[in-house]
Amino acid sequence: MPRLIALVALALGLAGAVPAVAHHGEAGSLGTVRITVPVAAGGAVLQPGVYEVRDTGQHTMPMPGQSADAQVRIEFVKNGQVVATDVAEVMMNETGTVGTSGATSRLRFEMLKGGDFARISGSHEGARYLIHLPTK
Repeated sequence: MPRLIALVALALGLAGAVPAVAHHGEAGSLGTVRITVPVAAGGAVLQPGVYEVRDTGQHTMPMPGQSADAQVRIEFVKNGQVVATDVAEVMMNETGTVGTSGATSRLRFEMLKGGDFARISGSHEGARYLIHLPTK
C-alpha cells in the first residue's frame, strides 16, 4: 500500500511539472502577413515586408478574469529566422462567430484609427488571433 501511495504522489508531481500544451493543438504556423509600415514587436522593430507568424503554444500569465489560454506567445519569422516575439490575444470559437470549427483565415494587417497601432488578425483551427503592435 505505501508503494501505491508513493507511485500516485510521483505521478501527480510529474503531472504538475509538465508544461501546458496549447489549447488549440500543436504549435505551428498561423500563416503569413504583409506588414506595410514599421511596427514594434517584443522590443524589435519589424520593417515592412512579409513575415510568417507562428503560435509557440506557450501561454502567458492571464490577467485577472481571463482564461488561462487567453494569450499566447507568437513568433515573427523572416527568411527562416525568428526576428521577434510578442503576444496574441486568443478567442476560442464558442459562439459560432468565427466560422466553422477548424476554419483558417488568411492573416490580415490593418492600421487602426489614429495610426499609432496596427492589428494583425486571423482565425486558425477554431481560434481567433489578435496581435496589436505600435507603429514606429
